[in-house]
Amino acid sequence: MSETLNALLAEVSIAHHIPGRVRLKLADVPAPLRARFSPDILARFFAGLAEIPGIQQVKLNALAKSCTLEYDPRLLADSAWRELFSPDTAATAALSVSAQGLLDGVRQSYRKVVERKM
Repeated sequence: MSETLNALLAEVSIAHHIPGRVRLKLADVPAPLRARFSPDILARFFAGLAEIPGIQQVKLNALAKSCTLEYDPRLLADSAWRELFSPDTAATAALSVSAQGLLDGVRQSYRKVVERKM
């Protein structure tokens, strides 16, 4: 995964989570990355997460720097979100199949939106 995407994901945390719905919060875009991640690019990146199989709806709140995703827990395990966005497990090399599928979708959204603009 690109170092730029790693830096961005390190700033994303789970603000609230119930089965089928997760709210992700972006703490701040690190200063060295601000030129690359305009609010428009970030909005398109998070909106692009709707293309991940199992994600049913994406709602962005730009002012709160948050993104609420409704998903099918039969396709994306609840634990996948914690694996991918919790600081305790962020450094873990081995991801579950569901978390790996989620990460692959995040990478695809990143490539479609962000890398084309860099």
